[in-house]
Amino acid sequence: MPDRWTHVVCPHDAHFLIRRAASDLAARLEAAVVAPDAAPRDGTVRLTIESGDPAAPEAWHIARDRRRLVLTAGRPRALYRAAWDLIDRLDAGRPVESCVVRPPLREFLAIWDQLGCGYSRDSVGFDWDAHLAEAVRLGITHLECNALATPYTIQDDDPEDPYIQWNLFGPSLDQFVASDLTAGLYPPAYLRDNLNALRARVARFRAFDIEPVMLCYEPRWLPERFFARRPDLRGPRTDHPGRGTTPRYALDVDHPAALEHYEQLVARLVAAVPDLAGICIIGEDSGAGYNFTQYRYAGPNGTFRARMHTLGQRVGDFFRALGRGLDGDGAPRRLWHVCDSFEWDRELPDVLKETEPAVGILHVTPQEDFYELDGQRRATPWHGANQVHIDDVVRRHSEMVRQTGHPDLPVTAIHGWLTDPVLGVPMPWVIAEKYRNFAAAGYDRLALYGGHLPPTHTPFNANQHVARALLRDPSADADALIAALADRWAPDQADNLLAAWRLVDRAMRLWPFRPTGDHMVCTAVWYRNLYRPLIVRPDLLPPPERRCVYLHSMSVWFDVGRFHFLWEGTRRRFTAEQAAGAADRVERHLLTPLAEAGDLLRAVPGDAAADHAERVEAIRLIAARRVRELRVAALLDAYYEGRPPADRARRREDLAAFRSLVQLDITEADLLIRLVARTGGRVVLQSPRQTPFILGTDICERLAGRSAIAARELASDATRAFFEEPLVAGEWPYRGEATIPALFRGSL
Repeated sequence: MPDRWTHVVCPHDAHFLIRRAASDLAARLEAAVVAPDAAPRDGTVRLTIESGDPAAPEAWHIARDRRRLVLTAGRPRALYRAAWDLIDRLDAGRPVESCVVRPPLREFLAIWDQLGCGYSRDSVGFDWDAHLAEAVRLGITHLECNALATPYTIQDDDPEDPYIQWNLFGPSLDQFVASDLTAGLYPPAYLRDNLNALRARVARFRAFDIEPVMLCYEPRWLPERFFARRPDLRGPRTDHPGRGTTPRYALDVDHPAALEHYEQLVARLVAAVPDLAGICIIGEDSGAGYNFTQYRYAGPNGTFRARMHTLGQRVGDFFRALGRGLDGDGAPRRLWHVCDSFEWDRELPDVLKETEPAVGILHVTPQEDFYELDGQRRATPWHGANQVHIDDVVRRHSEMVRQTGHPDLPVTAIHGWLTDPVLGVPMPWVIAEKYRNFAAAGYDRLALYGGHLPPTHTPFNANQHVARALLRDPSADADALIAALADRWAPDQADNLLAAWRLVDRAMRLWPFRPTGDHMVCTAVWYRNLYRPLIVRPDLLPPPERRCVYLHSMSVWFDVGRFHFLWEGTRRRFTAEQAAGAADRVERHLLTPLAEAGDLLRAVPGDAAADHAERVEAIRLIAARRVRELRVAALLDAYYEGRPPADRARRREDLAAFRSLVQLDITEADLLIRLVARTGGRVVLQSPRQTPFILGTDICERLAGRSAIAARELASDATRAFFEEPLVAGEWPYRGEATIPALFRGSL
C-alpha cells in the first residue's frame, strides 16, 4: 500500500524558505499545511529546525515513525533540500525510510550566472524566485547577486564601440558606489539605481537562505576622462583586442592611491549593503587586469612603478586592500579570487604564495579537458558542460596548492555550464560522470561557472534532476535515476526516450564550441547565433570595418579560426584542409546523432519528449551553422591568401557553393521572422548601437532588410569579382568602409 501523507506541519511564523518547503511538499502530496498541534496524527510530515552538525552544516535527517515523518535540518536551505529529497524519493517510487543525508559539498558557489545576472538576465518569463528555489534544490550555497538596474552601462568614450556590452556581466564596484577618487565620474542617479537593485536582490537571496555574492572584474578599465584628470594612475591596457575598437586602461594598483580607492569602494559598498556575504574577483580577463601579465596583453603593458613589485606582491596588496574594506565593520565576509587566467608555470605560483589564507582560490587548474575522437585523446581548452575527465587536472591542482606553502588554502574547483551548451539539452550521463568524478577527487568546495536553469524555462531538465540527486549522494545509481525519470516522463516508451538521450549524450561529449557564444540560456531566440554577416577572418579587417562587424555580432566567437582551435586545441590559424576536416568531424560525430535523436524524440508521445526534441533541434541548428562557417573558411581560405584556383570553372563552382551557404542564411532569417511574429515580438535581442537583450521591436523589419541585402549582394559584381579576380596574399579584398559589400559589412 503506498504511503499517504495528508498534512504538512509548519509554524506560520517560520522562515520564508521553510514555509515554501511546506507549500511545495503539500502540493506534491495533495496535503494540507497545518500549524503545529499537541496531538500528533498519522499521515503528517513535520518540518523542524534544530542545531545542525558543525561538521556537516548542509545535512538533514528524515525520521519515520510508522505513519509519521519528521524532516530536520540545521538551517532553512538544508530543510528545503530535505523536502525536495522526499519529493524525489516519492516521484521515483522509492520507499521512504529513516536516514541521514550528508551532502559532500560544504560550499557550492555559482558565478557568472548566465540567467540571473549574465547576458540572459532580461529573458522573457524569467522569475527570480523560481531561479533561487532551483539553486537551493541543487545545493548552491553562494550565488552571484550583482546585476545592473539598467540594460546598459555608462559609455562616453565611443558610443559605437561594441565592447561596452561586455560590462553587462560582472559589473565593477564603481558601478554601485563611488570613492573619493571617482566621485562625480558617473551620474548619482545611475549609481543609486544600481545600488537599490543590489539591496533588493540581496534581501531576496537572504529570504531563500542563499549567501549573496558579488562577482566583479577588477581592476577594471575606467573612462578616458578619468585618466585625463589623473594620468599618474593609468595602468595596463585591459580591453580585448578582438572585441572592441577603443583602447581601455585599468588603474595602476601598484599606486597607493589606487589601493586606497578600492578599499574605500568596498567599505562603502558593505556599509550600504551590510547583508552582502562576500565578493568574488575575476582579476585577469577581458576588461580587467594587472601590470605585466601574460594573458591579455603580454609584454611591456604596465607602468615603471610596477617594476618594483612582483606579480604576486601586486595581486597580494590588491586583495589585502579589498579585504580591509570588506571586513572593516567586523562582519564575517568572504573574498574569492578566480585564478584561471594566470600563466600556469610562472605567474600562478607567485600569486598563490602571496595569497592570504582567508582568500578563497577558484580554479587554479589549467583550462583543459579531453575528449575521445577517432580513437585519440584530444585536448579541449575549456571547462565546458561536457567536462568529465579531471584526473590529470586534479593531480596538477593538488601539486600546485602544495607548492604554495598554504596547504590549508581554501581552494574551489570550477566546473562549467550546468546549463549545458543550449537550453537543457538532455545529456544526463555526462552530468552524472562529472559529479561522480568531482566527488571521487575529494572536492568539498565547488564553483559552478555559468549558472543553472529554473523549471519555468526547462520543465523537463533531465540533467538537473540527475545533478540534484548526485549532489545529495554521489554514490547514487545514476543509471537507475535516469531510467526512472524516463519511465515517469514517457511510461509507454521509456526505452525510446532513453535511446534518444543516449545519442545526444554521446554527441555532446564532443561538443567543441565554447559555450559562451552558443547557449545564451533561455533567450526566446538568440538572434546573433542564428543570423549574422559571414565574416571569416574579422581580425583582418581595418578598425572602421571591424567596428561595423562587431556592432552586428555578439562576440568574436563566430571566427571560424576559433572554432577550429577548439577542435584541435593546437593552433589559431588553419588550412583549408583542416577547416574542411573539422567540418566533416562535426557532421559525422555531432550532427548525424543529433538528427537521429530528434527523429526518435518526435516519435515519443508526451510533453517531455516534445520539449527535448525542440532543444535538440536548436543545438543541431547551431552546430550546423558552425559547419557552414567552417566550410566557408575552407572555401575562401585560398581566396583570402591570394591563391584562388586557376581554373575559372572551379571558381564558378566555388561561387555557387558560397551563394548556397548565404542563401541558407536568408532562409534562416525568414524562419526567424515567422517565429518572432508568432511570439508577438517578445524576443530579447540586440539592436544596433545598443547593448544586448533590449527588446527589439523592429526585429522583423531589420531581418527582412538583411535578407534583401544578402540576396542583392549574392548577385553583385563585387561578389562575383571576389571569386574571379586574383588577390594579393594577405590582403583583405574590400578596403575602406564605403567599398566593403553590405553582405559582409552587415549594416542595415
